[in-house]
Amino acid sequence: PEILQLMPPPWRAEILEGLLSADLVGFHTYDYVNNFVRSAVKFLGYKAEADHVVLNARRVRVGAFPIGIDFNFFHKSGEREDVRAEAERLRALLSSAKIIFSIDRLDYTKGILNRVKAFEEFLKAHPEWRRRVAFILVVVPSRTGVPQYEAMKREIDREVGRINGEFSEVDWVPIVYIYRFIPTPVLLAMYNVADVALITPIRDGMNLVSKEYVASRADCRGVLILSEMAGAARELTEALVVNPNDVHGTAEAIAKALTMAEEEQCRRIKAMQERLREYDVVRWGVEYITALIESFRARRELEEALKSAPLDPEAVAEAVGKAQRALLLLDYDGTLVPLRPYGYQAIPDGALLELLKALAAKFEVAVVSGRPRDFLETWFGELPIHLIAEHGAWIRLRGSEWINPIPFDASWKPRVRRIFEEGVRKAPGSYVEEKDSSVAWHYRNVEEEVAEKVVKELLDELTALSAGEFNIYRGKKVIDVRPTGANKGVAAKLLVDRIKPDVVLAVGDDETDEDMFKALPADALTVRVGLAETYARYFVTSYKDVRKLLALLAGKPA
Repeated sequence: PEILQLMPPPWRAEILEGLLSADLVGFHTYDYVNNFVRSAVKFLGYKAEADHVVLNARRVRVGAFPIGIDFNFFHKSGEREDVRAEAERLRALLSSAKIIFSIDRLDYTKGILNRVKAFEEFLKAHPEWRRRVAFILVVVPSRTGVPQYEAMKREIDREVGRINGEFSEVDWVPIVYIYRFIPTPVLLAMYNVADVALITPIRDGMNLVSKEYVASRADCRGVLILSEMAGAARELTEALVVNPNDVHGTAEAIAKALTMAEEEQCRRIKAMQERLREYDVVRWGVEYITALIESFRARRELEEALKSAPLDPEAVAEAVGKAQRALLLLDYDGTLVPLRPYGYQAIPDGALLELLKALAAKFEVAVVSGRPRDFLETWFGELPIHLIAEHGAWIRLRGSEWINPIPFDASWKPRVRRIFEEGVRKAPGSYVEEKDSSVAWHYRNVEEEVAEKVVKELLDELTALSAGEFNIYRGKKVIDVRPTGANKGVAAKLLVDRIKPDVVLAVGDDETDEDMFKALPADALTVRVGLAETYARYFVTSYKDVRKLLALLAGKPA
């Protein structure tokens, strides 16, 4: 979440929404799963339940699926003639020296410089290992021509040259530096002969090199030094796990690896190999595809279990277009615009205003919102449309003044506000919105665990206080308290009785819109944004689908 928070909100929202358009989102580790779920809750306001993110439209499964390798391919690699020949050549070249091996593409996330510095510190702290150990450092070219990568390569070249210049003897070079792609037989040979694999990325989603090295050790020898910042560290717990930024700690891990008893090496290697053999790449693929099928099936079952059906935009457009007088009742937040962390951020864009203007030229149009009068007046007051504010407490018919269709007593508001202000104190990021007829507590920016606890407390206090004076509504990341009898259903029915349309199209996205769906005639075209138990006849996935439908009705490109 911290990285996403650095991005402009539209960017991070697009990234998260794009991933959540899938039925299943898989990550390498549970840490990554938790980070993603926290981000979806924090930035998009969705709810997390067990291993799912609950969207408006469906439940998206989020799981950890650590990718495996072809274990047998690597485990039997030492039996290949070309690999065996290359391994013998390497051993002959390096004489009786112990071999430390690492391979990475050139990238700032791989921690190559830290690794080189750690080896230098090891040589300084343990001079008895000079002439007895060789570090084969393979760096595979990447992003050639990019200035930052060229600078990184020059720095690695400089450090390796400096260390070799300081420690080399006539018959010994401490770092064997290779900057090129190496063929598969050579790589497999290095896996087979290396006494230590030094894999210390600063950040790595998984790192399969570490798994391949362990799987290749059919002789039950070898030590893996692995960065705690690699996803593989969650599985390969018998490795010597280091922090890649701790140069001293990594140097000491090298010393420990080179002096580890063969029995201890074998115990660790065997434990890791059993895990890799059991959860190989085939099992990984099968489990992921199985989870995907199950997630898809669950979505279809949910769709079938709900009363609403997917909206057919062309059919609705045809029905509305044939009517002599059609009435469009449109919720605002979550229906015409996306839900935002703060209400002031969800302002109508120019395309929406033009779209409503075009619709008003053909149909009776009403924006039916929980927003206060001044917001609707500011943004839509110049359009020839009807406005319904504060969930029906106020109505402004096209070309008329605001009226209050149902007189209400708001003497309870100060008491409710005090309760909500206590909620703000307990849940940083929440805020109180007071309108003429109602008071709302918004908690879209509150951590899920904190929010649920505070919501329960507030609902208990409000219920004890109400005594029939007001109604309590829990919407999407909001608790709304408003006078008894004021709701979107009453306002919608008033408009229908006054306009007497042939066709009514009503669209909304949360519980407050259910009053409107219930109050309308049975043949009304009612649409819920998102899958949920609803009185609406149809559903769409998001506000974007609503915009497409309205563009179709207005005869404009979507």
